[in-house]
Amino acid sequence: KSLCMYQFRLGTVCNSKDVTIQPCRVLTSNKRVSSMVYTSIEENLGDMRPAGTSEYCLLCADHAGDVFAYPLPPIHVEGEEESKSFTSNEHVSKLLLGHTASILTKIKIVRCGGSRKLLSSDRDEKIRISSFPNAFILEGYLLGHSEFISSLDSTDVANDRTICVSGSGDGTVRLWDYSTCKQIAIIEPPCNDDNHNPSLNDSLCVASVAIN
Repeated sequence: KSLCMYQFRLGTVCNSKDVTIQPCRVLTSNKRVSSMVYTSIEENLGDMRPAGTSEYCLLCADHAGDVFAYPLPPIHVEGEEESKSFTSNEHVSKLLLGHTASILTKIKIVRCGGSRKLLSSDRDEKIRISSFPNAFILEGYLLGHSEFISSLDSTDVANDRTICVSGSGDGTVRLWDYSTCKQIAIIEPPCNDDNHNPSLNDSLCVASVAIN
């Protein structure tokens, strides 16, 4: 499986009718990737920021239940010589965490106080809260859905609360406080009228959720 990284100037693309953009980096993944996050590594971690890489990395969640971090090269500025110290064979991915025998559906990076957290949801009805970048530190789970997590979104701070929202194959949308791992609210599927088959609610799945 290939992960292609592109770099382009937005103005050039918007003002041209026929532009072909080639990938500037091609990374490889052993399994199909289900979710990606582009984030910075602010901490001085040598294994995640090798020489010749930038302060940014790409986090990828895959169908094997794992999250990998891929170091990225410095952004190339037009007119400057591109760094030769970064090669695809020299820098490999780093395993951050794994969900046991479950496909990951979404990952998010959030801030909580002076630290950051990695939220990862899967098809086994749970959302894992991990420290970041030391994702081996498990801080808790968000539990309550009865079916797979289909969508996840979050915000750093809202009304002095650290919250995220999740959608599921059980048809519900749930609001969580990820700092305490507690559920705040739940939105049930739409009510049925007298002529509607109640069993249809069992097949409802939340396609996407977003929080602002």
